[in-house]
Amino acid sequence: MAIWTEWDKLTNVILGDCHEPGSFDHLIDSESVGGFNLILEETKEDLLKLEEKLKSYNCNVTRPTLIPPKETHLSSFDIQLPNSPLVPRDQYLVIDETIYQTYTSLTDRYFDGLSFYKIFQDLFDSGYNWIAQPTPNLVNLDPTTKWWIDGKDVYHDLLKEKILWHTATMFKAGDKLITNMQGPGTNKGLEWCQRNIKDVSIIANDSTCMDGWGHIDHGFFFVNDETIICDNKSWIPSYLQDKKIIEIGSYLKDSYSIIENYAKDFKSTQGIYSKEWLETYLDKWRGYDQEIHFDTNVLVLDHNLILFSREIPELFRMLNSHGIECESVPMRHGTYWESGIHCLTLDVSRDGLRREIF
Repeated sequence: MAIWTEWDKLTNVILGDCHEPGSFDHLIDSESVGGFNLILEETKEDLLKLEEKLKSYNCNVTRPTLIPPKETHLSSFDIQLPNSPLVPRDQYLVIDETIYQTYTSLTDRYFDGLSFYKIFQDLFDSGYNWIAQPTPNLVNLDPTTKWWIDGKDVYHDLLKEKILWHTATMFKAGDKLITNMQGPGTNKGLEWCQRNIKDVSIIANDSTCMDGWGHIDHGFFFVNDETIICDNKSWIPSYLQDKKIIEIGSYLKDSYSIIENYAKDFKSTQGIYSKEWLETYLDKWRGYDQEIHFDTNVLVLDHNLILFSREIPELFRMLNSHGIECESVPMRHGTYWESGIHCLTLDVSRDGLRREIF
């Protein structure tokens, strides 16, 4: 087993999970319990459908261990509400037969590795290597602070001396690894990646690509060696401009104004678990994921076969005309969790060899 790209035939994947409804009742306000449990229930239903879809394409699927959440107090920060192990893409990367484990500035994911430990242990026992960043000491952040609202400087100013990285900023492309800088990562985190990730050349984008930061999979995505889908061609770095580029932004109407309104609604509340936010979210945003961050946040099952988190008939017809097949599994709460299908998965092995793509 090995993996070199994001688009060769997928054979083995880790799919994130969320806790059962009721798991957080002892940690959140009693007035928030009902709304949050509904989100957990529907998320688990959607993840099960996603697992079934992946298995229907003969892909082996493994799931993390769900550890009962509890409040934890450490030397310089608190974990009041640990997150479910929902998004393995953010802190783990697999290249060839090596697992790379990183840490981000997000305290609620600090112990994520415990949920994925059994999976990585089994891969290690089967012959994979496993390399982890040093465990950092983090700081508390305001509960209404999010990097996509407040910008990267909030994190860089507080944590710039720490070794932190979001592996979701990285995109496997044969003998190269493309990466952006972004909020929850630091320059020292990138330096750690450059020193430790082997067998690929790391290309760090400058400000001409998506302003040089952000998860690459919300800007563009390869669907085969020569074809890229993207929101806007201007986001594609110069070294990829000779590829076949298919813009899909015109099919995602009002995405930017909508996500701005979503951000304003969130910023006016007291965080993701607050009663006021849950009421606002369930009233206005439940089941809604039409925002650009997730419409290129897709999972390619094989060359020219894309799995989306929602049905977009007009877009699918256009992609079909380019020989690209489209499937969908609705994720009703992708916006709440800030996670598309690519975030929710971590590909462990794909058919295909190491090769030069560009």
